[in-house]
Amino acid sequence: MSEKEIQQKYLELQLLNTHINQLSNQLNALDQQMLSLRILDESIKDIRDFKIGTDILVPLGEGIFVSGKLEDNRKVLLNIGNGIVVEKSMDEAKEMVLKQIQELKGLIEQFDNEFNNTVLRSQELQQALVEHSREH
Repeated sequence: MSEKEIQQKYLELQLLNTHINQLSNQLNALDQQMLSLRILDESIKDIRDFKIGTDILVPLGEGIFVSGKLEDNRKVLLNIGNGIVVEKSMDEAKEMVLKQIQELKGLIEQFDNEFNNTVLRSQELQQALVEHSREH
């Protein structure tokens, strides 16, 4: 292996390691999003069992709630973007969440495959460089 080839392999290894870190961060974010969707799915199932008039906590933001009373356990208000809110049945909302979960599973699988392939290529490069250093 020439000096230029060694430098190219080191550069590729550095780029791969940066990409591995980025993919790892993206996978962590996707896992968090999946957790949120699963909690939402469970919440939709649970709210159907609540009686009208039940005291509930309504989230305003991260860790901030106001108290309220449940007025309807069959419909939700759904933000569809641009400040537009539509009314949906619990079944429609659940269906949308399940669709999002399926789409996210596919995305996680793609990122996971790319992560594994990148790690494999990085290991191959590391091994080639180690073998080269042993020869010299």
